Amino acid sequence: SNGDEDTYYVLGLWDSDPSRKMISYATPVGKALWAKKEGDTVIMPSGDTAAIRDIRRLPEDMIAELNGD
Repeated sequence: SNGDEDTYYVLGLWDSDPSRKMISYATPVGKALWAKKEGDTVIMPSGDTAAIRDIRRLPEDMIAELNGD
């Protein structure tokens, strides 16, 4: 709601790395974002509202890292 933009990668239960914005679907932020689509407005755990602007596939380098490649 304040105009800031941020990117989060919502991953599996044990795949969190908050310093890289990789979060589990089971975290409060992950739960707020789960099953949303572009254009949706969500209430974040902080109580702020956020608009979903874009949903993309996880970047290939992160997929490779998670797969141990």
